[in-house]
Amino acid sequence: MSGREGGGCVILPNLGVKPPKRMIEQFNFAEYRPLEVALPTSWNELPLYFDTGTACRLLKISIPTLMMYIKSGELKASKIAGKYRIDKDEFREFVRSQHTHKGDYDE
Repeated sequence: MSGREGGGCVILPNLGVKPPKRMIEQFNFAEYRPLEVALPTSWNELPLYFDTGTACRLLKISIPTLMMYIKSGELKASKIAGKYRIDKDEFREFVRSQHTHKGDYDE
C-alpha cells in the first residue's frame, strides 16, 4: 500500500488529483479500521531515536503539548532533516522527571 504511517492510520500522499466520484461512492467508510500500531512494552524495545508521533503515543499527549516540552527544553530533541527525533535516554530522563513522585518508572 502506498502511503506512510501516522497516528495509527495510513496517510496517502496528496497527488493533487481528486479521486473519481465512483471510487469515493464505492469505499465503505463503515468498514474502515485504522492500522493498529504496536507500542513497545519495555525500554529495551524502543529504538535509539524515535519520532514525535511515537513519543506522543507513549506519553498519551498531543503533538502541540509535546512541542511545548521540546521548545521549553524540558524534553531534549534533535532536529534531523526538518523533523524532531528524540533520543531514548533523553526520553527516559524526561519520563522520570515527570513521574518522580510516583516512582513508577524507576528501576
